[in-house]
Amino acid sequence: MRQFQDHRQWHRLLSSRPVQALLVLLLILVGESVARLYQRERVIAVDEQSLERELLTLKARRAELLAEVARLETDRGVEEEIRERFGVVKAGEKVINLVGGVATAIPTTTELSWWNKVTDWFK
Repeated sequence: MRQFQDHRQWHRLLSSRPVQALLVLLLILVGESVARLYQRERVIAVDEQSLERELLTLKARRAELLAEVARLETDRGVEEEIRERFGVVKAGEKVINLVGGVATAIPTTTELSWWNKVTDWFK
């Protein structure tokens, strides 16, 4: 019998207004903490994706730079770079400029349209 009375006391205690208010307050605090953690997780996920994209671009840039270094380690690559940057030629070489296509003259019309003639009278 004593056991049932103990259960009733707990039931009475848990169903009292102050305890219910305290439980609701705890629930709100826990919910708010969970919401903040979720927001932080979303920000971290976005940052992680951004960093992964940046890592991919940096890896691609590294590959380009390694290819450029490999090209410059050869004599031909060094010579090409010197010619490109400083515009020098070896003794006895000549420069040939090739121009693609034939230049066409754009016909200019000196004749004015009838509307321009009319507006010129009023100027």
